[in-house]
Amino acid sequence: MTGPELATLSSAKLEIQLTETRRPVPAQNSLEQWSQSYGTDHMLVVPWDAKQGWGTPKIGPYTNISLPPTASVFHYATSCFEGMKVYRGYDGKARLFRPHLNAARMLRSAQRLCLPSFDPKELENLIVRFAELEARRWAPESRPGTFFYVRPVLMATESTIGLRPPKQAILYIISVSYPSIDDAPDINGATNGSGTSDQAPDLLKGPPKPKGLKLLASAGPHIRAWPGGSGDSKVGANYAPTLVAQAGAQKEGFDQVLWLYGGSGFESNPLVTEAGGANFFVIWKTPGSKLQLITSSLDHGTILPGITRQSILDFAPALFGSELEVAEADYGMEDVLLASREGRLLEAFAAGTAYFVTPVKQIRYQDADIQLPLSEGTAGKYTTAIREHLSGIQNGTVQSEWGVVLDED
Repeated sequence: MTGPELATLSSAKLEIQLTETRRPVPAQNSLEQWSQSYGTDHMLVVPWDAKQGWGTPKIGPYTNISLPPTASVFHYATSCFEGMKVYRGYDGKARLFRPHLNAARMLRSAQRLCLPSFDPKELENLIVRFAELEARRWAPESRPGTFFYVRPVLMATESTIGLRPPKQAILYIISVSYPSIDDAPDINGATNGSGTSDQAPDLLKGPPKPKGLKLLASAGPHIRAWPGGSGDSKVGANYAPTLVAQAGAQKEGFDQVLWLYGGSGFESNPLVTEAGGANFFVIWKTPGSKLQLITSSLDHGTILPGITRQSILDFAPALFGSELEVAEADYGMEDVLLASREGRLLEAFAAGTAYFVTPVKQIRYQDADIQLPLSEGTAGKYTTAIREHLSGIQNGTVQSEWGVVLDED
């Protein structure tokens, strides 16, 4: 005998309550933006429980969430999330970039944690509707080329310290005002009276950093991901353990960690995986002198299948034609070091929603400093071409179905 049919996630049931108190929109590259915590006017919340299924999706004023101290998410990291941006194009239109891929990945992450399932198309519809509501104020037409960050989260809220698949959860979507990492922050004073330049984090003080990332290759006990783990899912538990290594790298003057995996089969030539929380690409000449763009394969489950990563792999063959081979394959840090010593290493960059496409200028691996000249001033030739093409899709100067235009009327 089967029980009653559980309610599915349905965007058609969405209810909207507009806020009566709109928040001031921060100035571009202000301290509020660089805090990455300045929420927009609204949020979307959908409850779920194992007996009834999904509740009614509701958009309402941005506010705090109240949970019991025994909530599963606090104890067992039963949460997954996504990250995407709403872009204001130079044609005046607001766009999301391939949101169906984010929705599909979030479903895979939820399944990895025994969180409730859903139709990814319904999640995509909710993301689009929420973005349409916020876009006009938070990426206004007066600021073409800007964006704000959208964060869907699914987390277990059941009040229990028992380790078991959760019986209650909530899905919520928030967005925050967000700066361009290519721009220098304005630390001469915060807007909207929320702070002063004395409150600026140390990393924002002083002259702007030179272009290009400096990466410290991971070593010792710190491993970001391993075969059979959760490194290929966007779950909260993947990120906190990386902070010790990240803080150590920054203390030594580096921007991020280049994560290697030196486990079984890769002991003598550690597998290159990710750069901080972003995917990592190299442009080099192979030993046979073939010009190649390469990023590590997804075969071992140690790499998050990034949306930006997949998009570069999708468009790069047509963008570069026979000039540049595009490869998704295993390669190790010893391969990178050898290519550098033989003059075959040309460019490298990190790629992701937050990092966009950011060139790498230096990698420290053991006692070797690998230098990557930025031939175009701020990036290499091929990195620049990839940045411009991707930015064009997101900002409407390159026509593509990947840029989902929002209906703001």
